[in-house]
Amino acid sequence: MAKRIREGNSLQRFSTGFSFYGLSLDVQKFGFNIYWTQVLFSVVDIPTKLLTGLSMAYFGRRITTVSLLLVAGCMILITAFLPQDMNTFQMILCLFGKGSLAGCFSCLYLYTMELFPTEVRQIGMSAGIFSTRLGSLLSPLVYILGNHSPLLQPVIFGLVPILAAAAGTFLMETNNQPLLNTIQETEKRIKMAHDKQRNVSENTTKNGLVALLPEKTKVECPV
Repeated sequence: MAKRIREGNSLQRFSTGFSFYGLSLDVQKFGFNIYWTQVLFSVVDIPTKLLTGLSMAYFGRRITTVSLLLVAGCMILITAFLPQDMNTFQMILCLFGKGSLAGCFSCLYLYTMELFPTEVRQIGMSAGIFSTRLGSLLSPLVYILGNHSPLLQPVIFGLVPILAAAAGTFLMETNNQPLLNTIQETEKRIKMAHDKQRNVSENTTKNGLVALLPEKTKVECPV
């Protein structure tokens, strides 16, 4: 179970660093002043991180992380199919994507510490940080592929966060939950979450079948 958590969390951290630095290192493609563009790409982090904090408190860590990765991936993918003369619209979409990834960084830092029990928490944090650095290291290599196919660059930067969001749906929610101390406690909590989800699915299916059955009509017998 701990290995599955580490793999899912590492994929999220990798995709966030991969696409975040991929967008930050390519601000000159919009054709505007590179310094003002960089200022906008930095200022957008402030409101998104504030909204991320509110979302983590009300909706939980897992939903927040998955939503931010999906938004970032979709925004980047849309830019791949826009014409070259729509530079302003492309920059706006990239701003939303980059801001979402910045908020995801903040969420993942807290989410990673809450996912792993005390016995392996430092190992989990180290694996997450390594995945983030690996993603930021590999992102400049995508520009080499972009020289051969301009469409390939935004497609790769957009698909990786979407795949990470899909993997993040299998992680457990940690909002308003006490920190875990042992691996056994982690496995017990995951098992309880799976059993609860299975019971909800069974009840939903049972109620749906009952609703499909025809209602019995009462026949009154005359005396």
